[in-house]
Amino acid sequence: KQWYQRRVRATTRRYSRKQLRWIKHRLAQDMENYHFNRLDTTFPEEWASDISEPAFAITDKFLSGELETNRETNRRPVKVSQICEVCEVTCIGDVSFTAHMTSKKHKKRKAYLKQKPLYEKCISDKNALDRNTTL
Repeated sequence: KQWYQRRVRATTRRYSRKQLRWIKHRLAQDMENYHFNRLDTTFPEEWASDISEPAFAITDKFLSGELETNRETNRRPVKVSQICEVCEVTCIGDVSFTAHMTSKKHKKRKAYLKQKPLYEKCISDKNALDRNTTL
Protein backbone atom coordinates (compact mmCIF):
# COMPACT_ATOMS: atom_id res chain seq x y z
CA LYS A 1 0.00 0.00 0.00
CA GLN A 2 2.79 2.46 0.89
CA TRP A 3 4.59 1.63 -2.33
CA TYR A 4 1.49 2.66 -4.33
CA GLN A 5 1.12 5.87 -2.35
CA ARG A 6 4.76 6.80 -3.00
CA ARG A 7 4.34 6.02 -6.67
CA VAL A 8 1.18 8.13 -6.97
CA ARG A 9 2.89 11.04 -5.20
CA ALA A 10 5.95 10.79 -7.47
CA THR A 11 3.76 10.68 -10.58
CA THR A 12 1.72 13.63 -9.34
CA ARG A 13 4.86 15.66 -8.63
CA ARG A 14 6.22 14.83 -12.09
CA TYR A 15 2.93 15.87 -13.71
CA SER A 16 2.89 19.09 -11.68
CA ARG A 17 6.39 20.00 -12.83
CA LYS A 18 5.37 19.26 -16.41
CA GLN A 19 2.35 21.57 -16.06
CA LEU A 20 4.50 24.35 -14.62
CA ARG A 21 6.98 24.06 -17.50
CA TRP A 22 4.11 24.13 -19.99
CA ILE A 23 2.60 27.23 -18.37
CA LYS A 24 5.97 28.96 -18.22
CA HIS A 25 6.75 28.32 -21.90
CA ARG A 26 3.28 28.97 -23.30
CA LEU A 27 2.59 32.11 -21.31
CA ALA A 28 6.10 33.54 -21.07
CA GLN A 29 5.28 36.39 -23.40
CA ASP A 30 2.09 37.28 -21.52
CA MET A 31 3.36 36.89 -17.94
CA GLU A 32 3.66 40.63 -17.35
CA ASN A 33 -0.01 41.11 -18.24
CA TYR A 34 -1.35 38.51 -15.81
CA HIS A 35 -1.16 38.04 -12.08
CA PHE A 36 -0.55 34.43 -11.03
CA ASN A 37 -0.82 32.94 -7.58
CA ARG A 38 0.92 29.66 -6.98
CA LEU A 39 -0.63 27.30 -4.45
CA ASP A 40 1.56 24.40 -3.35
CA THR A 41 -0.40 21.13 -3.12
CA THR A 42 2.55 18.87 -2.32
CA PHE A 43 1.47 18.01 1.24
CA PRO A 44 -2.25 17.24 1.61
CA GLU A 45 -2.03 17.35 5.42
CA GLU A 46 -1.23 21.08 5.20
CA TRP A 47 -4.18 21.81 2.88
CA ALA A 48 -5.73 24.47 5.09
CA SER A 49 -2.59 26.60 5.47
CA ASP A 50 -1.17 26.04 1.97
CA ILE A 51 -4.32 26.02 -0.18
CA SER A 52 -7.58 27.02 1.48
CA GLU A 53 -6.49 30.13 3.36
CA PRO A 54 -4.47 31.67 0.47
CA ALA A 55 -7.25 30.81 -2.02
CA PHE A 56 -9.92 32.43 0.17
CA ALA A 57 -7.70 35.50 0.69
CA ILE A 58 -7.20 35.88 -3.07
CA THR A 59 -10.93 35.45 -3.70
CA ASP A 60 -11.82 38.02 -1.01
CA LYS A 61 -9.38 40.55 -2.51
CA PHE A 62 -10.84 39.99 -5.94
CA LEU A 63 -14.44 40.37 -4.75
CA SER A 64 -13.67 43.50 -2.73
CA GLY A 65 -11.93 45.11 -5.72
CA GLU A 66 -8.47 45.23 -4.16
CA LEU A 67 -7.06 42.84 -6.75
CA GLU A 68 -6.54 44.80 -9.94
CA THR A 69 -7.83 43.29 -13.14
CA ASN A 70 -7.48 45.39 -16.22
CA ARG A 71 -9.39 43.53 -18.91
CA GLU A 72 -7.84 45.59 -21.69
CA THR A 73 -4.24 44.67 -20.79
CA ASN A 74 -5.14 41.05 -20.08
CA ARG A 75 -6.41 40.43 -23.58
CA ARG A 76 -4.08 38.56 -25.84
CA PRO A 77 -3.10 40.32 -29.03
CA VAL A 78 -4.85 39.01 -32.11
CA LYS A 79 -2.46 36.92 -34.17
CA VAL A 80 -2.47 37.66 -37.85
CA SER A 81 -2.50 34.79 -40.30
CA GLN A 82 0.07 34.84 -43.08
CA ILE A 83 0.01 32.76 -46.24
CA CYS A 84 3.07 31.22 -47.86
CA GLU A 85 2.32 31.44 -51.57
CA VAL A 86 5.06 28.96 -52.44
CA CYS A 87 3.68 26.12 -50.31
CA GLU A 88 0.09 27.33 -50.08
CA VAL A 89 0.24 27.10 -46.29
CA THR A 90 -1.48 29.39 -43.79
CA CYS A 91 0.52 30.21 -40.65
CA ILE A 92 -0.95 31.96 -37.64
CA GLY A 93 1.47 34.37 -36.00
CA ASP A 94 4.98 35.54 -36.81
CA VAL A 95 6.72 32.72 -34.96
CA SER A 96 5.08 29.93 -36.93
CA PHE A 97 5.49 31.83 -40.22
CA THR A 98 9.20 32.36 -39.59
CA ALA A 99 9.57 28.69 -38.63
CA HIS A 100 7.84 27.65 -41.85
CA MET A 101 9.96 29.94 -44.01
CA THR A 102 13.16 28.38 -42.62
CA SER A 103 11.89 24.79 -42.79
CA LYS A 104 13.24 22.11 -45.13
CA LYS A 105 9.81 21.60 -46.66
CA HIS A 106 9.60 25.25 -47.74
CA LYS A 107 13.14 25.31 -49.11
CA LYS A 108 12.59 22.11 -51.12
CA ARG A 109 9.31 23.39 -52.54
CA LYS A 110 10.92 26.71 -53.47
CA ALA A 111 13.81 24.95 -55.25
CA TYR A 112 11.35 22.67 -57.06
CA LEU A 113 9.28 25.61 -58.28
CA LYS A 114 12.41 27.40 -59.51
CA GLN A 115 13.33 24.40 -61.69
CA LYS A 116 9.76 23.63 -62.82
CA PRO A 117 9.61 26.27 -65.63
CA LEU A 118 12.90 24.94 -67.11
CA TYR A 119 11.53 21.39 -67.01
CA GLU A 120 8.23 22.41 -68.61
CA LYS A 121 10.10 24.35 -71.30
CA CYS A 122 12.25 21.32 -72.09
CA ILE A 123 9.16 19.09 -72.31
CA SER A 124 7.31 21.56 -74.56
CA ASP A 125 10.40 21.92 -76.81
CA LYS A 126 10.70 18.13 -77.02
CA ASN A 127 7.01 17.78 -77.88
CA ALA A 128 7.31 20.49 -80.55
CA LEU A 129 10.39 18.76 -81.98
CA ASP A 130 8.53 15.42 -82.04
CA ARG A 131 5.58 17.01 -83.86
CA ASN A 132 7.85 18.59 -86.45
CA THR A 133 9.72 15.36 -87.17
CA THR A 134 6.54 13.29 -87.59
CA LEU A 135 5.13 15.64 -90.22
